[in-house]
Amino acid sequence: MNTIKKSLLTIWALFAVGTLFAQSEAQPINVLQPSKTQFDLGLPHNIIEVGGGPVFMYPNALKWLVEDIMNSHMTYHNVVNWKMSYSHPFANGLGIGINYTGIHADYEGGIENRSGNLSMNYFAPTFNGHWMIKKWMLKFELGVGCKIYDDGYNTSSYFASNGSLGVGYKLSKHFGLFLDCGGLTAFSHAELSRDFPMLFTGGFCYYF
Repeated sequence: MNTIKKSLLTIWALFAVGTLFAQSEAQPINVLQPSKTQFDLGLPHNIIEVGGGPVFMYPNALKWLVEDIMNSHMTYHNVVNWKMSYSHPFANGLGIGINYTGIHADYEGGIENRSGNLSMNYFAPTFNGHWMIKKWMLKFELGVGCKIYDDGYNTSSYFASNGSLGVGYKLSKHFGLFLDCGGLTAFSHAELSRDFPMLFTGGFCYYF
């Protein structure tokens, strides 16, 4: 009788141990996984953008700071912009880069009733951000640099800044599209009296 009891206890013990072992095998082992970076989500390490688009000229909101309105009643036609930029994002999406933006316009009017072609060229290092949502890319750019202004009568350069918000779409590993909306202004007495350009820029991206 004691032998039977010992055998039953042994079988029960083995069954209990086997059940516990099976349960431990069925439960996944929690291993601390590193958080995904923007590179893991498909963000390229380097981005080149080339594009262009229309420009809308608005009265500068800071004109009241200056006494004379140098370009009063100025009208613009065929205003376009073009852009070339390079961005180097880091793992968290923030990054640095370089921006070149050019603007061309036909104009007439003003205090001296002039007409001609106007060009602005802007160069700046930039602070930017890019974040991936599947194939879509949300981005911003802020820069401070130099703006060169030439209206055929006056040529000058100013300390200037730019800012933009935009989206991008990855067509493939190396190519994509982008669309930006932003502004460009300079910090000077003369520049505050001029109209403010609002830039809408679309074009192509190269990723590497």
